[in-house]
Amino acid sequence: MRPACLHVLLCLSTGLFASIPVGAVLPVEPPVPVDCSSIIDFLDDEVMTLSHTASFGETCVTIETLVHFGTDGVAEELDHEGNVLGTFAYTVTEVDGQCALASTASDCEVQLLSFNGDESAMIMSLNGAEATLTPTSCPFAPELGDVSVTSGATALANADGALSVQVTGGTPVSIELSGINGSQDQSFPLPGDVDGVLAGYYNVTALDADDCESEAVTVMVPYDLCCDCGVSDTDSDGICDDADNCTDKSASNYADPANTPCFSTLACAAPAMDGYDYDVVQIGGQCWFAENLRTTVYADGEAIVSGLTDADWSATGLGATAIYGEGQSSCWHSAPLNLCDEAVALTQLGRLYNRYAVLDSRGLCPAGWRVPSDADWSTMEGWIEENYQEGVAKILKSSETWYNSGSPGLDLVGFGAKAGGTRYNTAQAFDHAGHTSDWWSSVGSGRTMQHDSDDVDVINYPSTYGHYVRCMKDVD
Repeated sequence: MRPACLHVLLCLSTGLFASIPVGAVLPVEPPVPVDCSSIIDFLDDEVMTLSHTASFGETCVTIETLVHFGTDGVAEELDHEGNVLGTFAYTVTEVDGQCALASTASDCEVQLLSFNGDESAMIMSLNGAEATLTPTSCPFAPELGDVSVTSGATALANADGALSVQVTGGTPVSIELSGINGSQDQSFPLPGDVDGVLAGYYNVTALDADDCESEAVTVMVPYDLCCDCGVSDTDSDGICDDADNCTDKSASNYADPANTPCFSTLACAAPAMDGYDYDVVQIGGQCWFAENLRTTVYADGEAIVSGLTDADWSATGLGATAIYGEGQSSCWHSAPLNLCDEAVALTQLGRLYNRYAVLDSRGLCPAGWRVPSDADWSTMEGWIEENYQEGVAKILKSSETWYNSGSPGLDLVGFGAKAGGTRYNTAQAFDHAGHTSDWWSSVGSGRTMQHDSDDVDVINYPSTYGHYVRCMKDVD
């Protein structure tokens, strides 16, 4: 066992104590009584991290240990697995008008106690040296090892699946199954078996009496038969595997009709820029904005030129942005919505940019994202061609904003392309909303879609035209 005194050894610097002239008489004030109840409450039944700085030769090293201050007046020094290394009896008392930690079983020196500025930690001082006591959060949380399915459910609605869950640390009181993608949450008390599990996709964790939780282990519980057809349903979505084109439960569309290949937004964290949070979608091995860019600033925060008249827009050699139909410019559209209304256009379409803005070295897209190159567009188009029978534009186009035609959008991958038109460098100003939409690329040709075509075509328009921008990145 450790000694009964909890000494704090600190790296002391010279000049810590001010000298007092010999013979000086200092006035003696009676100490003001202090209330130590808040300090007692702070310590009672808490596991604290005791940290102090020790001197090793010319080096100062921070040392940490765990101490549990029990309500019975006994403190325990613990290792990081909760094993007791030593104990000492303690009390919190008043010494010369200050609260102090004292040993009740030895003549160890008392150590003065005080809160730090925000009362989130305790400062413990001895002869001018200090250590810190900080409450820990779940120092001995449960730990899980192997989690495996010992038997699947016999039907989609039958709660008769079972798991084998290995607990490798802590003292959990239950095993928690948190459903993913619509699966139902379930809880199983310990000790006991983890059986009676519904088919589904789960994050499995162990929970102790202090609500401390282990790291999650993901598991799929399948069911044995599907629709009495004798075929497995490995992703438990109610669609037999032999008719299911997406059996990846982590995919966003795992339970959609079987003619849609798997796609996911989960690998593409949604970014924010200029105070706006963007929707994103994964298409193959790429993440794409699911809407047009609408930033008014470059990636470094500098403002993009905006509010230009038709003449200024045509003449500028600087990066510039506009909203379809803004200002006093002439505007035409053939969409079901009034896209010549600035507020409607911004909500539905985002903002238009000239090519100078796209090529500006400060960047238009959030950190980690980029304006797609011609090759990036081609990669996405190739993935759609491999996985769908319809034309690429029909898969990408939204059903909104497009002029009534024989080529309605299906929007099967969540790209949501809308017919936003163009800002021209002529008296036409804003035109063709409802009929077409165009997007820049960073290198090579941009892309255009037409209301009456299922194809995506390449474009090479003047730099002074205003087109839309979709940011993208490769899946991490």
